[in-house]
Formats: sequence, structure tokens, C-alpha cells
Amino acid sequence: MRRTLSGPIRLLARAAATVVLALGLVAGAGSAAHADEEDDLQDFHFDRVESLIELSRDADGVGIATITETFTAVFPDHDQNRGMRLQIPTNYDWIPLRPQLVSVTDGEGTDRAFETETDDDRLVVTSAVPEGQFVHGKQTYAFTYTVENVGRAMENGVDEFYWDVLGHDWAQPIGTFTSEIRIGPELASAMTREMRCYVGALGTDDGCVIMSRGQDDGGQVVNLQALDGVEPGHGATVAIGFEPGTFTPFDASPFSSPWAILQMAGGALTLGALGWALAIRRRKLQHEPGRPTIIAEYEPPKGIDAATAAVILGKASKIVPAEILEQAVIGSLRIIESTGAFGRSKFTAELVDASRADDNGRIILKGLFGKKLAPGSTFEFGTTSTRFGKAAQNLQAWATERDAKLRGRSGFRIGAGAVILVVVAFLLTLGFGIAAIATFVNPVVPIVLLVFGFLALFAVLILLARAPFTREGAEIRDHLLGLKLFIEWAEADRIRMLQSPRGAERRQIDTGDPHQMLVLYERLLPFAVVFGQERQWAERLAVLYPGGAPGWYSGAGPMNAAAFSAGIGSLSSTAYSSSVSSSSGGSSGGGFSGGGGGGTSGGGV
Repeated sequence: MRRTLSGPIRLLARAAATVVLALGLVAGAGSAAHADEEDDLQDFHFDRVESLIELSRDADGVGIATITETFTAVFPDHDQNRGMRLQIPTNYDWIPLRPQLVSVTDGEGTDRAFETETDDDRLVVTSAVPEGQFVHGKQTYAFTYTVENVGRAMENGVDEFYWDVLGHDWAQPIGTFTSEIRIGPELASAMTREMRCYVGALGTDDGCVIMSRGQDDGGQVVNLQALDGVEPGHGATVAIGFEPGTFTPFDASPFSSPWAILQMAGGALTLGALGWALAIRRRKLQHEPGRPTIIAEYEPPKGIDAATAAVILGKASKIVPAEILEQAVIGSLRIIESTGAFGRSKFTAELVDASRADDNGRIILKGLFGKKLAPGSTFEFGTTSTRFGKAAQNLQAWATERDAKLRGRSGFRIGAGAVILVVVAFLLTLGFGIAAIATFVNPVVPIVLLVFGFLALFAVLILLARAPFTREGAEIRDHLLGLKLFIEWAEADRIRMLQSPRGAERRQIDTGDPHQMLVLYERLLPFAVVFGQERQWAERLAVLYPGGAPGWYSGAGPMNAAAFSAGIGSLSSTAYSSSVSSSSGGSSGGGFSGGGGGGTSGGGV
């Protein structure tokens, strides 16, 4: 029978959906209303705009312009606007203009109140009446400011004052626009008499009339012919030529900036830290020599189990599945394979006899079955378990502690000075690099140094992330590699090795006795997991079991070698995923919900 929502619940669901929809409409309406309000604020026009530019250069030859832009605005009679805003570019083609505001006045020269801020590479000047008040009709705003580096060498071989006297981003129509450029005697003598002006939409090459006239003091005044009826989005640009070398170009080289020089010093420190770390790695972090050659072994090193072997060989993901199989082989637990959803294999561990487990085995058993270790308890792999996750971490810590006894001092202890130096050097490189780019240094060198510092930091950490093996540790490592070699061999080669004088003198094994071979091969199964050879090894084991199946493993169907090896391989991945998908928090309880840590998130303003 199909289940349906009851009447009250259905009504509640509809009400909730209505609220969500309404909230969405309100939010959308609010956003649209804000956009409409901003558009309304631009709904006025300029009766007249005048640009007056006084061009000069300082003692170092840097081009300086003192600019006064006078706007006669006509605001609507209703309450809409409180004033106007002027945005002055702070750079031009990666050359700093360094604008400095001088004043904001009305048409009579009376000061107007204003505020300034820097936004998106622009100096924003806002002149407005207080909140709650509005301006109406004609209002005049005269903004006076200075800018630097306004003259520079161009590709045509001359220096130019190439300037937008009217920007292209104005949304208001302009009744009349005029521009006058006053050039002092010193600069006037260097003029080439080549000048052009361009008007219209952005990118246009339509010319206009520009005229120059001399002054009694030897200066020049350049006028752009008055433009009537300037459309929104249209602007005007002038280009006045000067003899080469008239203006001192802005030096964007790294050596011109103290910040860039300091960043290069930080880069040198980074290089020194990297060299120091390399020297430590080569001289003090080399493993002690082990065996001259890797010799095949059919038994693990004395006192080394599969979990410890996984840490020694850098196979951390193999610790948990190897330990679980080790406990299965010795008889402390049983693994049951069944068919789950979509025909996929599902694995369950069943506790058989906890007394057979060693210390590290009991760690994983308690993670699987709880502290009571009641026989018959089960655990399904692939499920999230805080308890199992914590046990896996404890097992890894236990194995890592045993591995540490086979190693010398950590590279981070020996090379602590190099680590501190590279971190400090990177921070200096980062800070000084940002400062250099902010002062318009050519960004290539600062960016290269930043990338180098970042890579060097990680390189130092990688170089020192080693604790070298002692002689004993190196011997055990090579013994394990010999065990891996034995597992890789073909069956005939393994038997020859077991029958060889060297093999026979260590332990008598009748290679014709399936029981003796089974005991030997079963013991090596957890190590095969560490080496990533569990499927091949399980397939070999399957043919040795009397009755066709081990007592510690129950398959989903009739036992066969291929199914058994595939099941063991799948178990390795599911056992590991069970251990890493859990949390270690919970303040001594089961924990969870979000698993701990900060729960805040971001949104709108």
C-alpha cells in the first residue's frame, strides 16, 4: 500500500514550500530593487564639463600634471541625489600615477565636503551632503588633483603626454565639454608640434580639432575644440609629442625598489635554507647499509608483524587490513563474505577467540567488537565507526612507535634550523614581494621569487621528512624485501628455495606435505597484503585448503580460488575505508553529527 501524507502534514508541507518560494522572491526583488536604485542615482545630466591640465615636470624629470575637472551637474527636482563621485585611476599600463587630491570646491571656489577611498585601482572621491539631505538643479563640483608619470617614451620614438581628458565610463550625457592644457616654457621648448585628439566611443580613431597657441612667457596652451552633445560612454583623448628624453621614465626594475631588493635577499635566504637541507639529507639522513644484496626469505623477521612491516615499508594504508587478516589466520576472528546490494560483496568480521591475539591484535579487536570482546560479536566492514577509527589510529601509533626504535634521529630534529630559516625566508619573500608588486615593480621577478620560495619550502620539508634506518632497521627492511621476493616467485622457485641447503638448515619443511605448506603460506598472507600481492597469494592458498576452504573465511558461494582471492583483495580496501571514515573526537563518547571542528560557513552581507 502506498503511503501518503496526512492532511495536516500535507498542509504544513505546502505552507513551508510557499514560505521558501516567497523568501526567494523577496530576495530576488531586493537585489533588483538595489540595482534599480543605483540606476536611478545616475539619472541626471551634465550641462557642462571643463578640464584644465597644467603640465610640468619635477627636478628628476618626472612628468607632473595638476588637473582641475569642473562638472556642472543638473539634478532632478525630486529627492534623489546627495552629490557626485569622481574616480581617478591610480595607474596606467602598470605605471603608478599616485593621484593626490588637492581640493573639491563649488563654482564660486567654496570648499565642498568630501571623502576619499581606494577601490579597484582607483582613488574614489565622493562629495555629498549629509544623509537625509539632497541636492537639486544645477550644482558645480570642481575637483583638483595631481598625478605623476604622465609623460613617457612611446614606440614611435618620441615622448608623449597621452591622456584621456574625458573618460569613457560616464553614464550621463554632457551638454558641452572643453579641455585646456597649459604647458610651461621649459616643456614647451621640447614639444615636437605633433599633436592629435580623438573623440567618441572606446577604441574609436575618429579625430577632432586640437589647437596650440604660444604665451608671452614661452609656454603653450593646447585647446581641444569644444564638444557639444557628448553621449554617455563617449570620451576624449589627446596626444602631445615631445623630444625623446623629455620625461624621465618610471623605473619598474626590481633594483629600483627597496621592497624588491629585500625580496631578493629573502630569496637568497631561501636558497641557503634549501642548500642546508640538501647537505643534511646527504650527510646525516642516509640509511645505514643493510644487506649487500636482497636474499629471498620465507619467514618474516623475528619480532616483526605485518602491521609493523607496513610502517617500515611506508605502506600506512595496509596496516589495518594486514592486522585483520593476521588475526583471522591465527584464529581470533572469522571473516564472512555475503552478497549485498546490487550483487556486491559484503564483509563481516565475527569474533571467535580473543585470547589468541597479541597486544596489537587486541587493539584492533576492541575497535571491531568493543571492550567486552564477547565471542560471536560481529562488525560489518564499510560502515562508519568512531570506535574502529580510533582503534586504527592507536594501532598505527603502536606500529609507528616500534618502527621508531629502528631509526635514528628525525630529519626535523637534526635540521630544525633549516626549517626555521626556510619558513622565515618564505614569509619575507612573500611579504616583500607583495609590497614590491604594490609599488608597480615589474611583476615577473617578484612572482618568480614567490613561486621559488613556495617550492623551496616544500622541498625542504620533503628533504627533512626522514628518520634514517639504523643498521638493525636496514637489515629488517631488506629482510622484508627478501620476503616480498619469495612471494613474487613462481611456485617451483619457492619449492627449490625451501629445499635448498640454506632453506633446509633454517627449518625443515616437507614441501610435499600440504599441511606444512599451508601453515607457512597462511602465515605470510598478512605480509602479502602489505606488499599488495594478497590476491595472487590468496589464490595460491586456496588450492591447499583441505575441503577447499579455510576455517577463518566463509565465502558467499561455493569456494573457488578466483572468488577467494578476489574476496581477500576487496577486504583490504573495505577494511581500510572503515578505519579512515571515522572521527577521533566526541569527548570520550561515541561522538559525531558533524565529526567535530568548526561549523561556521559564509554567505551574503
